[in-house]
Amino acid sequence: MHPRLLLPLLALVLMSQCQLKKSDPQPLEPKLPPITQNGSNTIGFRVDGQVWLPKGSFNFPSWKAYYSGKMFYITANRVGGDTRDQFGIGIDPLQPGTAQFDLAERNGVIAAFSPLNDDFRVLAPGEGTLRFTRLDTVARIVAGTFEFEAVSATTGKTVRITDGRFDLRTN
Repeated sequence: MHPRLLLPLLALVLMSQCQLKKSDPQPLEPKLPPITQNGSNTIGFRVDGQVWLPKGSFNFPSWKAYYSGKMFYITANRVGGDTRDQFGIGIDPLQPGTAQFDLAERNGVIAAFSPLNDDFRVLAPGEGTLRFTRLDTVARIVAGTFEFEAVSATTGKTVRITDGRFDLRTN
């Protein structure tokens, strides 16, 4: 074989074995944080099946957990562009230890999800649970799971909050 043909032929063979790489890969679907109990400062849930994760801004923190010895609440925000969602769940009074509270019985439990132009709240009798898997007042760690169905007072539409989990350090 002629040497001048060998080099282009070799280049052609090598190039035919290469795969074209996409220059604009599709963004990954957001994933819920794992369920943990070590104060990893994570919170997330699904709203009607779609993953919801907090995202703060300059003057809006992503989340806040507050425990005062008898009252506990979490607020979380997702802010950006045209999005301004707020989430809150809490209980007053709260007893330390692992406990499960039925939101339908109220027992001082409140839960709400508020996207930009609406406000969804658990109304009695409502559906849902708030379960604490760790409430450590010394290490200031609170962890647990939650789910609930909330109703818009304006439209009557319902949203389903599922697979909720939190693992936060309190104030």
